Parts: sequence; structure tokens; C-alpha cells
Amino acid sequence: MTRHTSIADTLLARAQEASPAVAKELETAAKKLDSYSHAPGDRKAAARIAPVLTPAVVDALGEAFIALRRAELEGTDPIWGNEFKQADYAFAALLLASEDPALASAAAPHLDALVDLIPRLHSDHIEHLNYLASADTEQDRRIKAAAAAVIEAQPATLAEQWAKALGLDLPREYWTLTLILQLVEPDEEDFTTPRIDAALLADIKNYPGDSTDWNIRIGLFSRNTLGGSRAPASDRGIPLGSYHREDRKGEAIVEGALEPAQTPFDFPRILADLRAAHPELNYDLAKLSVSGGPGRLGSAARKKRLREWLAGDWTPEA
Repeated sequence: MTRHTSIADTLLARAQEASPAVAKELETAAKKLDSYSHAPGDRKAAARIAPVLTPAVVDALGEAFIALRRAELEGTDPIWGNEFKQADYAFAALLLASEDPALASAAAPHLDALVDLIPRLHSDHIEHLNYLASADTEQDRRIKAAAAAVIEAQPATLAEQWAKALGLDLPREYWTLTLILQLVEPDEEDFTTPRIDAALLADIKNYPGDSTDWNIRIGLFSRNTLGGSRAPASDRGIPLGSYHREDRKGEAIVEGALEPAQTPFDFPRILADLRAAHPELNYDLAKLSVSGGPGRLGSAARKKRLREWLAGDWTPEA
């Protein structure tokens, strides 16, 4: 549901009062904004707005963006859907314009206003600004510094507590990690050992200053949830913590129920409980897969620490 006037509509309204040349620029920019199906995932994607930027468009985008953020702060309704993606592109446009001598003066007052607003914004919105302000420019650094000051004043999220306890050296920024622990694959000539989809997976997402989204599940292709921040009490008729896994022929069956994980710290306990209940499940710790972003977070040092943690060779202080 639209709760605020979209930035594209604001540009069209402004075009009604502009000269024909400026009106055409504003209408083109509004059409461009309306064409996007989702918010930019990163700075590179956000750069798609660059071709329509002119001094008049940058000024209009900046004014509409700041007005939208102020309206959100002064009211009770957050920005959603179309408003959210257009706000992201408008913010990116200001940053891109700040790098262009012909556009920088149009962007500057709106970026100044944004820096003043950042301490009042919700943490997840601040982090989103921080995420898009990824270039090594003066204005990007200003935004990141203002965002970092707010986030640092907030309590550590569960994900940050987990990462710190494990010594993973992850930043107080948005990040996501996925751990995949698969079974040792039988030899190709081994036709007797069942091939059961019983891989263990953990997804952990950090929203600094705000929250953690996490889940632990069994199965790569179909899943049973063993715990999570948003895990329902039952998934497709299977209670949380219960599992039913089969081989490709539907013959070999691994099933049971575990005490559901309460936090990401419970992953080693889930692994130990499965091993105790099903000694035939031979998990391959040496090939633990660790992936994440932004950037490449699955370094050799992090994988080593996570393998030690899952093996029970090292226990962090939760």
C-alpha cells in the first residue's frame, strides 16, 4: 500500500511548473524510476540512474528524497515497496552526482541534510545507506562515518555476538554467512551406501543496530527446519526440530526429532545430536562450505575456526 507520494510522482508534479526543457528532463527521470522492479542491490546496480541525471533532476531527486525521509520521521508510516526502491535510487543519484563536477553543487545541500537526519533514522535504514555508500569518495565517507556513529552506539546484535565469540572478525555492517556441512560422498562404485539428502545448513544475516535473521535446517533440496529466528512451529506438517530424510529411492530413511536450536550458537549441538541419533551419518567437516557477503567472507581462517567450533575442539564464550 502506498502511504507517501512516490519520488517519481513528485518529479512529475515539479515538471508541471518547469520550463519545457527541464520538464522533459524530470519526466524522463520519473519514467526511469518507475521502470525499476526492485531496489538496487549494490552501488553498481544503482548506477543505472546516472544517464538521466542533470542539475535539475539531481536537485529534484534530492529534495524529494529528503522530504520522504522527513515525512517518515514525523509520521507513523515507514516507506514501503515502490517508495523504498525509488528512495534508494534517489540516494544513489545524489552520491553519483557528488562525483561529477557538473552535478556536485546540486547534490551537496541534500547530502548535508541527509547527514543531519541520519541520527534520527531507524538502524536498518541507516545500514542501507551505509551499504550503498560504498565508493571511496568524500561524500560516501561522510555518510558512512555518520552511519557508523549511530550503529556503534547500538547494542550488538545476536549475529555480532556470535561472530565476536567465534573470533570471525566481521564488521558492524550488514553481512550474511551460509554454512553448509555435507555428508561424506560414497565412492562412485559403492552401490550399497544410501545417498541421503541430510546436509546441515545454517544461514545467519546481520542487520547492525537492529536484528539478526538466522535458521538451521537439514536438507539441500528439500528441508526440515531445526531452528530459526522466524521458524514456524510446523512446516508442511512437520514440527519444528523434527526431520524425515530419504534416499533417492525412498527406501533408506533417517527421521527423528531434536530439541530445536534457540540461537546460532546451537549449531554444534544440533550436529552432535544428529550424530548420536544416527551414527551412519558421516559429516565431512573437512569440506565445510562457508560463503557470504558483501565481499568474500569465507576465508581460510574463518573456515578453520568454524570447523573447530563444529567439531567441539573449541568452544566460544556465548
